Amino acid sequence: MKIYQNEQRRKQAETMSGENHWNWKGGKITKYCVRCNVPFQVHPCNSNRTHCSLTCANKDLADAQKGIVNPLKIHYGETNGSWNGGKKTYICQWCGDEFKAYEWATHKFCSVTCARQYQFTGEGNPNWNGGVSTENEKLRGEKPTREWRKSVYERDNYTCQECGETKKVLNAHHIKPWALYPELRHDIDNGITLCVDCHEKQHKDKRNGIY
Repeated sequence: MKIYQNEQRRKQAETMSGENHWNWKGGKITKYCVRCNVPFQVHPCNSNRTHCSLTCANKDLADAQKGIVNPLKIHYGETNGSWNGGKKTYICQWCGDEFKAYEWATHKFCSVTCARQYQFTGEGNPNWNGGVSTENEKLRGEKPTREWRKSVYERDNYTCQECGETKKVLNAHHIKPWALYPELRHDIDNGITLCVDCHEKQHKDKRNGIY
């Protein structure tokens, strides 16, 4: 059992590192110090960094306290030598919505919610077995179902309707079962937003005949 768990962890680590990670943004980017104009590299998550070193940052702070304006700091936007056109428009690989992001970010998803949904689907799932999917699984992954799921989330303000949770992974639950009521599969009134724990409890209660 322990060997199996270690293998699962290894597979999951492989699918969530480097270019395989849903939040991969292309590695380090080059920026120019606003104090000395020397190029330096940072990870995209630190793209707001403006100085190549603490020394340059402290010098700018000291000048600002004296009322001295750094001439390099007036070059923002199109007047800056590093300007690359600002934010670009991208298409979310999960929900298909358009969103804007900087070119260096190379975002694939419009939100963390979409990224999490995609991350554990298909090849992104550590249990991926080569693409053997049932017809039911294919239907659940098609665009009409994804749009229905998104509509349910938006109507419920991305909040679990059982416990009020907003920070956990959310699921769109079919009130009348998917398998028994195919005509209601994409009816928004037949959906309710539940966090992953409440969703699991719903199905567990049904299996145990509680309701």
